[in-house]
Amino acid sequence: MKRLIASLLVAASLSLAQPVMAEDRVATVNVGAVVFGLEEFKALQGQWNVKVREITAEDEKLKTELQTLLSQRDNTTRPGTPEHDKLTLDLLRKRNEGQFNLQIKQSQLGATQKQQIASLFEKVYAAVGDVAKEKNYTLVVADIRPGLNEQAVNEMNTQQFIGFALSSRTVLYANDNANLSDEVLAKMNADYTAGAPAAPATPTP
Repeated sequence: MKRLIASLLVAASLSLAQPVMAEDRVATVNVGAVVFGLEEFKALQGQWNVKVREITAEDEKLKTELQTLLSQRDNTTRPGTPEHDKLTLDLLRKRNEGQFNLQIKQSQLGATQKQQIASLFEKVYAAVGDVAKEKNYTLVVADIRPGLNEQAVNEMNTQQFIGFALSSRTVLYANDNANLSDEVLAKMNADYTAGAPAAPATPTP
């Protein structure tokens, strides 16, 4: 009996000594690299650039018209006369209205960009989930690697630089095989090219 108990204890100790194989699989994704590589993001950038050029052209047109009115006032009227005062008021009114309209359009463009980017990030998260499930990963960690140029480093004091260094990486090491960024990017670009539902362009209010 003692020999049996001793054998069981030895067997139990050996089983406890065996390393536990983790069933969970962890992967990483560089979300920034995915977003900037998306064809859909590049298309949105093209739309934004068109809007920026339109606003810039409208601003230049306003400046030209204001300069014309200013020249007309100065060349045709004398200060202190009713005509001069009227043209001055017209000039101020046109400048204020024009600048207000430009500010509204710039604000609307900014709001549209934020909404579209937020929608795009949600699509990235969904695609990460699809790829992770397909490959049997139970957890995906965002691999954040913010860039920092030499000028920014020089402007930091030592304490600020230490803080940046401590928080600048969320993943210290990951096997390349555990990085799903390329696969997520390929999936999303393929879906976009195939005409899958994309992040809708938010209508300008």
